[in-house]
Amino acid sequence: PVGRGEVASLFLWATLALDLAMLGTAGSLAYHVAAQPDKRPETVGIVARSSIPMALAAVVIFGGFALAGGRIGSTPVAALLLFALYSPLRIIFEELQALLQGDRRFRDFNAVRLIVALLPMVGFMAAAAVGRLSVITVAVIYAVSLTVSAGAALRAAAPLGIEARATQEL
Repeated sequence: PVGRGEVASLFLWATLALDLAMLGTAGSLAYHVAAQPDKRPETVGIVARSSIPMALAAVVIFGGFALAGGRIGSTPVAALLLFALYSPLRIIFEELQALLQGDRRFRDFNAVRLIVALLPMVGFMAAAAVGRLSVITVAVIYAVSLTVSAGAALRAAAPLGIEARATQEL
């Protein structure tokens, strides 16, 4: 497909931005929820408050990578914006997944893990089958896949009462 190097660099930069912005918070959340289940609401509140600064940091880091890598001006703006959204969407997903893992809800944890892995693959195959695989469609597929996956993770985590607590903390 056209733009393979472009997609690879955009995905790499979005993933690096995610890793730099999160700095291990998902693993920490899983550990603390598992180790101190009675303090789950406070732990979730702390993570919820830190999500916005992490998301902003990820977008800025991604923008820096895209600027330094020469993609600004040569990549469609829609693709850049969608890949910039990758990290904030993934932050939400990773934190919800860590909460499920820490609460030892491994069936739900693995189900959402499969959703986030399979949806892009299905989307790519469908786009390729109809001859529409491009940098922009890849970006759309990632954004839609992560949004659906985060929604599934939120639905799975809802019985833990995180929706109300996270909303109160924000």
